[in-house]
Formats: sequence, C-alpha cells, structure tokens
Amino acid sequence: NNNFTEDSYGKYVSLFENLADINQFYKQKFDRVGNIGIVQEDISFINAAVNDSTPNAVWTGSSLAVNSKYVNVSDVLAHEYTHGIIQNEVGSIHFSGETGALEESLSDIFATMYDGNYTIGEKLGKDKVIRSLSNPEKYNQPNHMKNYVETNDDKGGVHVNNGIPNYAYYLT
Repeated sequence: NNNFTEDSYGKYVSLFENLADINQFYKQKFDRVGNIGIVQEDISFINAAVNDSTPNAVWTGSSLAVNSKYVNVSDVLAHEYTHGIIQNEVGSIHFSGETGALEESLSDIFATMYDGNYTIGEKLGKDKVIRSLSNPEKYNQPNHMKNYVETNDDKGGVHVNNGIPNYAYYLT
C-alpha cells in the first residue's frame, strides 16, 4: 500500500511485532502456531488493519481490526487473537448468551495467561481497565450465576456475563 504515512507505518510495525510475540507465546506454551489454522512461523498471513473507526479491537471472523490506540495493548490483542483460534478450532458457535460469554471468557483467560496479570486493558491507564478476572464486580460484571444478567444488549450480555467464568478461573 503506497498510502502509508510514516505514522501509520509505525503503527502497523508495532501491531505486527505484538502479534508475532503473541504467536510466539502460543507456540511455546501450547505448540500452536497461527490463529487461523495456518501452521507457519511468519505471522504476515494475519489480515489485520489499523482502523480508528473500530472502538478498540475486534476479530471480525477473518481479520483483526485494531484502533491505533490499541496497537500496543497486548492483552487486548491476545484476547482478539484467541477469538481467531477458537473460531478455527471449534468452528462457528452461537456467539450470544452463555456460549458467547464463555468464548469471551476464554479469550480473556488466554490474554491474562499471556499478559501475566488478571486485568484486561491496564496498559491504557489505571482508570481505563476494561475487565478484571479477580474482581469482575468492580467493572459491573457478575461473579456468580445467581447474578447472571438477562439482556438483549451485547448479544445477550457476552461482555458482561463473562465475568462469571472469568472469576471461576481466577479462583482456580
């Protein structure tokens, strides 16, 4: 792409360096190379874009879209990378309600394994943490099924109710 500015080029370099590090983590810990079922060391096959219209980062089902503010937020990137692994290992699941919350939780769990702490998004700043596996209630998430949130928002509350399995993981 000849439309790269020096600034956008640097953001892509940072993004792909971070994705390469996440890929290396998966290779070392789980003998897994690549998040889309392609077995190779090089992560250049990952379709990723720095797209500032994306609120943070998202796995679209075939690619990763990342807001430039998130190119160095490694746990958020690891979370989205894990969505690609889940999709390509499990296949297309019904991403809503309890199953969606479980997928969100698995992505959080692997992101915290990679990052080495129990919060998501701490590199954005202390007041910008997105979730905590050790204290989901601090971020308006339930930590027990008795507090499961029934909602039509957010595909049945996948980003809220993932606090329940997140907390169970933390306790184990």
